[in-house]
Amino acid sequence: MTHRKTEDRFVIPEKANQRPIPLTEAMTKLGVGGPLMRRLALRHNLYIASPVGHGPNGMLHRGRVETLARLAENQVGKVEFYQLLGIRRHRGCAEWPSLFPMIAEDDRVAPYAFVQRTAVRGFLARLESMVVPGGSGQLCRLPVCATRGRKGTIVDVCKAVLAEEIVPRAIDDKAIGLNRILVDRVEASDALLARMPSYSLVAAARRYDVPQRIVSQATICGILATSPAHAAPNTMRRVTKAAMDRFFGDYLFGKDLAREVGTKYRSDAAAILIAAGLKPVCAPSVRWATYCVFKRSDLALIDPKLLSEAHVDHKRRATFRRGLRSKVPAMRDLVAQVGADAVRALGRDYQPRFNVFADAKNTEIIRVVTARQQRRDGGPFVARLKATYFAELRNAREAWVVLAFVGRSVYALIPWRRIAHRFDGLPGTQASSLKIEVESDVCLEAAYAEFARRLPD
Repeated sequence: MTHRKTEDRFVIPEKANQRPIPLTEAMTKLGVGGPLMRRLALRHNLYIASPVGHGPNGMLHRGRVETLARLAENQVGKVEFYQLLGIRRHRGCAEWPSLFPMIAEDDRVAPYAFVQRTAVRGFLARLESMVVPGGSGQLCRLPVCATRGRKGTIVDVCKAVLAEEIVPRAIDDKAIGLNRILVDRVEASDALLARMPSYSLVAAARRYDVPQRIVSQATICGILATSPAHAAPNTMRRVTKAAMDRFFGDYLFGKDLAREVGTKYRSDAAAILIAAGLKPVCAPSVRWATYCVFKRSDLALIDPKLLSEAHVDHKRRATFRRGLRSKVPAMRDLVAQVGADAVRALGRDYQPRFNVFADAKNTEIIRVVTARQQRRDGGPFVARLKATYFAELRNAREAWVVLAFVGRSVYALIPWRRIAHRFDGLPGTQASSLKIEVESDVCLEAAYAEFARRLPD
């Protein structure tokens, strides 16, 4: 009897796995509760006897339970899954099955099992093995690409790396998970933009290297389709790749327009086409010549002779404008010289302030305005009084307007009250100007004989 107890107390090591394990001990070993343990026992055939009644019916196969425990150790839930990747949990959880083989519900041992631990480590090792040094040197961590500019989820970034659209450039040994992988910021941004099915207006301008003003104005004019199609201007609208391709195929602007017309600058190309009689289908209000959009098919309808004449005329005008810009310092000297002579003629002690000469209290002022010929072959002298000058001239106790003729030794000192009536109805805040013309050089002194003065030699 004693011998039999000794055999029950001591078990041969090679037969240890053959000993049954109680249901409660299996629950502790697997870390699961009673209901789940019973379902696992039935699913994996762990019971030694039929699970009915008490006593030996609660005993399980030890070897099978330990095999199941090793499987449970390799299965991780979503919390530990994101810890292994080194990122925060995000709303794109449903996209991970495209990268990892998910654990089927019948094969889950651990509670809330999500994916195999070895699959996650193998995935990270695969990404690290794709590192190729290089790039522009502006490195950032892989998860940062998904948050910068909201161009996609972290799953999209990983897919782009696996498809070799984004090339890892370095490894950070101090980080964990996906944060160990460093990529080039510019390369990653361009690759993610190329993967997007549709773009915001800002992203579309960046993706296709187009000024944002052209994209937004094209959507307002209706030549670039957006989704939603009839959204308000301040509504978030998106454009698809197909819409951008059609836009590039049907219209010309920017560098392509300049290349087609044969000019260096896009503003010159737009000015030449407009002078030749071709109207743009889209022209923003600010710097319109630079951002004009023309229909590609309309260019074939232009008369080559008109286009050639427009080229010649534009070149002549550009040469004349460059000549005027080169005379800016001389014009400043002219303003100073004419203003000083007018102050001496009036016998006042005024201080210069740009093209204004005034007393200390600013109650008496002299406004100097330059008058120049608009064409190289002569023509009338033109001076423009801006509307912003009206208020100071009206509020001054005594005011004069000086017309300084560029290239001439004659100027006109005109009292403001003699020409103030011409400005009636033009408020000082109006974005307009009053043009004063002197017909020709011959009648220069005759036209303003009453006010004309000659500069001293």
